[in-house]
Amino acid sequence: MRNRTDYEWDIEETDGFESEDADIIDHTFAPELSQFHHERLSAALKRADNFRLVLCINKGNDTDGLEDRAWAYVEADGTLPEFFADAWGGTTSYRIPTRFHRELERAVRGRHAQAA
Repeated sequence: MRNRTDYEWDIEETDGFESEDADIIDHTFAPELSQFHHERLSAALKRADNFRLVLCINKGNDTDGLEDRAWAYVEADGTLPEFFADAWGGTTSYRIPTRFHRELERAVRGRHAQAA
């Protein structure tokens, strides 16, 4: 069976953002950034209050289920990397589609406009 690729945004809530080893205590998933609650998205974009924003890629099919998953954490400057990372932090061959870079750029611009 042919694999399908799905993308979703995730706001992770951690027990302490300062550490790379922080435990994730909650996830909020949405297919588009506009579907997140405004305050939670704003906190994740600011990397505040133990929230961080990540784009996930899921590859699999209905027969075999999820076969691969990778993540792209939003950088401190409000941008995405060029490629997704695997569970060990290594770069994968999965390039992040341009539409997600643009969607994030619009969200960051909107947050800056509201702060002004």
